[in-house]
Amino acid sequence: MKQAQRRLTELLAEEHRMIQRGLVVLGRMAAQLRSGGEVHPEVVEACLRFLRDFADQQHHEKEEHVLFPWLEAQGLSHESGPLAVLRDEHEQVRDHVRRMSASARHLETDPEARRVFVLHAGELSLFFWKHMLKENEVLFPMAERTGGGTAGLLRGEDGGAQKVLEEYRVLLEQLEKAAADWPSAAA
Repeated sequence: MKQAQRRLTELLAEEHRMIQRGLVVLGRMAAQLRSGGEVHPEVVEACLRFLRDFADQQHHEKEEHVLFPWLEAQGLSHESGPLAVLRDEHEQVRDHVRRMSASARHLETDPEARRVFVLHAGELSLFFWKHMLKENEVLFPMAERTGGGTAGLLRGEDGGAQKVLEEYRVLLEQLEKAAADWPSAAA
């Protein structure tokens, strides 16, 4: 019996859950820095790498180069509406990560760099949670109601996607372990 193909939206939602865990780490990191605590530079870089390489290059690439073009082929506009908004939001996420990356180089020596990092970490976290909620609650259900759904869009890449997920899951677990003694983001 043939196994049903995994829907692209299922994979993207799974990636969202991982990104949310990464944002919790980022929030705790910001709380640690805000309280005057130290964070090892390699942990900061690993968190930024997770955001750049996984959240953007892996996750956003699937949305921008697979899901969005497919939805456009189904009649959604590239220039306006939800896809244009979401693309713009991806750019805003990238901008926050770039700003955090630039200030991360000076966290140990420059109070202004620490302030900028904490500011963008907070703004990114709140913004990204809202962004993923839009995709999970609006875009993904809309995609599944459109043109027969997203089951065929992975085209055999699901095994590779699972391998990538596992690699980043390991990195995420290391980050969560590093953040275990930091204050919660709510502190």
